[in-house]
Amino acid sequence: MAFFYEKKPRLRFEIVSQSPVYNIREQIPKLVMMFDGENIREKHQTLSLITLRIVNAGRADTTMQSYDPMDPG
Repeated sequence: MAFFYEKKPRLRFEIVSQSPVYNIREQIPKLVMMFDGENIREKHQTLSLITLRIVNAGRADTTMQSYDPMDPG
């Protein structure tokens, strides 16, 4: 019996914590909260800080050749 496995990196992402940075429910007339050119208050959005743990659970190291530098995601 033969076992085959592919020697490649396998990244696992875990959310360690998530905390709201901005979450104001009352109206403050002169407060403007902008993110990436968009007014968060007008769109009724919440700005949060997320801490991730990234683990390589694969059988190979991750190298710069594993990534596309032009991919924003």
